[in-house]
Amino acid sequence: MSAVIELHPDETNETVNRASKAYVKGDYARAGAIAELYLQEHPDDAQALSILAACLKQGNKTAIAYTLAKRAVDLRPDRSETWVCLGHMAQNLWRMDEALDCYRKALARASRPTQRACYNNNMASVYLDQGQFAKAEEFVAKSLDIESTDPNARHNMGLCLLARREWAKGWGYYSASIGSSYRSEFKYRGRANPEPVWDAKPVKLLAVFGEQGLGDEVCAASAIPDIIARQKEGGGRVIIDCDRRLAGLFKRSFPEATVHGTRWEKELDWPEADRNIDASISAFEVLKHFRTKDSDFPGTPYLKACPTRTAMWKHHHGGKPTIGIAWTGGTWKNAGSFRNMPLKEWRPIFDAVDANWISLQYKDAAKDIEGTPVVQYPFATLTKDYDDTAALVASCDLVIGMQTSVNHLAGALGVPTWIILPKTSQWRYGEEYTDLTWYKSAKLYRHGASWPVQTIASDLKAFFK
Repeated sequence: MSAVIELHPDETNETVNRASKAYVKGDYARAGAIAELYLQEHPDDAQALSILAACLKQGNKTAIAYTLAKRAVDLRPDRSETWVCLGHMAQNLWRMDEALDCYRKALARASRPTQRACYNNNMASVYLDQGQFAKAEEFVAKSLDIESTDPNARHNMGLCLLARREWAKGWGYYSASIGSSYRSEFKYRGRANPEPVWDAKPVKLLAVFGEQGLGDEVCAASAIPDIIARQKEGGGRVIIDCDRRLAGLFKRSFPEATVHGTRWEKELDWPEADRNIDASISAFEVLKHFRTKDSDFPGTPYLKACPTRTAMWKHHHGGKPTIGIAWTGGTWKNAGSFRNMPLKEWRPIFDAVDANWISLQYKDAAKDIEGTPVVQYPFATLTKDYDDTAALVASCDLVIGMQTSVNHLAGALGVPTWIILPKTSQWRYGEEYTDLTWYKSAKLYRHGASWPVQTIASDLKAFFK
């Protein structure tokens, strides 16, 4: 965002410069306070408006930020920085056509190569958000032609390559973002004397930490058996530092590893024997060592649900076909408004087969399921322990769900899983694939002119024939 707030390269304005420097350092509260105070006397300063807008966006007040950015553009439509600032706000509000238009105008006004690199990467990011990976690659390539080492552009190129299953090359680019706001990096020995990143050679004690969302942790865990096997070659141990909701499930699934559900804790109260970490690595960074071609993905189950609880659920289902469903996914930030196939759309699917229909939504769906055949079991889905959900999912004959975490859980358990993809799908699903490399039990259904309801209903009849 530094390019957004460079409106006075030839003028001296100490107050606004202080706000700009504070923003670049990540002190958004101070930057915003300085800019706001300055605007009380200079309400038409486009740079101060842009800084304040950028700070508000960091505080998830994007609607207000958008209005300020529009005012900055009105004041200084000649500057690329105001257009790119407005583009950021529009993109964050999922106004993608407007964001692209702003970035194009920013490109037309760019005066330096670094700006052109930044703005081309911004264009790429919009297409990535829309699941248009080939189009995104065109722009990120232009960015990297100018700034070949820029971590944001390299991250985006990684997503483009991974989306078309160029695994070896893709992981290399994707690694550029480790340690960023996208992908947190932990150092167990502290920043003063950090342990090295694991290079896939056995060490005495290795820590593998989760990153990003719950579904990402489950997905990346497919390589844990490979990590354990590699560590055993040299007599080493593996510690898995995961989201506490996954601790029980991971302990059962990976008994040869030590599991701590402490990923989000600031201070670790681990036993003394687990503290002298020799190397660490994030769960997705591991994949560059073990998943470099399609054949490296076994696609077989690697998580194990509680057998007793799974048996209980199967008995409860009474021998009737049982289908778990999730009709929404994500949040506003990751296109949650697009990942929503309302239950009224599901009627042809419900009518296709006489089955137990079970909600796998992680939020209370009591109101949504009124007037439908769907049943909710809150103690299994609205839980702090994903082991509860895993047992219910493992008892299902089939899971049908919008792109969301529970599909990764079902795939990792080996349950047949039909994943419904919106137009804004993620890199894991590519643009045209109907299969998912990570899980042999998964099948993809894509939103075309409409939701693929009739296709799913037809396939469902054949599945339970």
